[in-house]
Parts: sequence; structure tokens; C-alpha cells
Amino acid sequence: MLDIASTPTANDPYANEKDAFKAAVTAVEVATTAGGATDGGHAAVLEDYHARLVPPFCLSAVKSFFDGQDG
Repeated sequence: MLDIASTPTANDPYANEKDAFKAAVTAVEVATTAGGATDGGHAAVLEDYHARLVPPFCLSAVKSFFDGQDG
């Protein structure tokens, strides 16, 4: 199981995906706050979480996992 929203640990094979996901979340928060959101963009993140934010990073992690498998 991969928690894409968790903080990368030492030698984390998914550190790039986790860092990129965090950057995407931050971008949504900043953009919606700049657009007038008063909750720090949290509602927009929740609204987009499974439909738009998570999929590209989870798919990247899955590809990385299977590309690294032997046989």
C-alpha cells in the first residue's frame, strides 16, 4: 500500500511521486486562495483529491513499481 500523501522517508522509492503530489496540492491551495478561497484552498483540494490530484501520481508509482520488478 502506498500513501502518496505521506512524507518521503530515507531511500523511499516513491519520494519523487510524493514530492510532486505535495507540490500539486500546494498549487491548488495557492491558486484557490488567490482566487478568494478563505479556507486555505482545503475545500478545493478535497474536491479534486481523487478525481484529479491523486491519479497521475499513483499511476506513476504503479509504473515505477512494475518497471522495477524482475521477470
